[in-house]
Amino acid sequence: MLEVDRCPECKVPEPFSQGQTWLNNGDIVQPVNHEIRMSFIECENLDPLFKNIGDIIGMPVERFVINIAARSTKRYMSSVIPEEVKEKLQTIPHRHRDGDLELERCPTYGVPAALSGFRWYLDRGLIVNKHTRRRMAMLGPELLDGLFRALEAELGEAIPNAVVEAQRRFTKTGFYSIEEVSDEGDFRTQLALRGMGNLKDIQIGR
Repeated sequence: MLEVDRCPECKVPEPFSQGQTWLNNGDIVQPVNHEIRMSFIECENLDPLFKNIGDIIGMPVERFVINIAARSTKRYMSSVIPEEVKEKLQTIPHRHRDGDLELERCPTYGVPAALSGFRWYLDRGLIVNKHTRRRMAMLGPELLDGLFRALEAELGEAIPNAVVEAQRRFTKTGFYSIEEVSDEGDFRTQLALRGMGNLKDIQIGR
């Protein structure tokens, strides 16, 4: 296996730290192209989401997922692919809006210090949350946005409501617990760490 340098403090692999930039509004972007937004999310919620959508609309969506994931990967890697082989993709560029979020940073690599809460199994290509044991992945939001747009274009205006209902069904399974959002400050950090924005206020009830 190729040797990869890691930060002596946060243990984050050097290529990962150089491949993303966390902005002050809770967004993650590519350092070489701030129009490409990224998300650092749990993998386990994706398969149930796609299955629920398929159940609701009465047909599987796997072929859409595979096709759009392949195109999104090409776009993510466009900075290292020769110009003559690049494929033009119809995606919406991300436009940064300034924020006031200041994440605690690793003094060595400059990435969010909260990344020390993950284990990096380079031999297996896995990133795992130490606390929840959930597998993580860095994805471009256009993967899901493109999938939902493609489904809507082919199957009609019912798709947006189907997506909302599919996520609601998944949330009811208990994958997320109220304990994970009991501390507003930590929840704000975790959202920003995932590229999900800058939480301003939250009210939690039972």
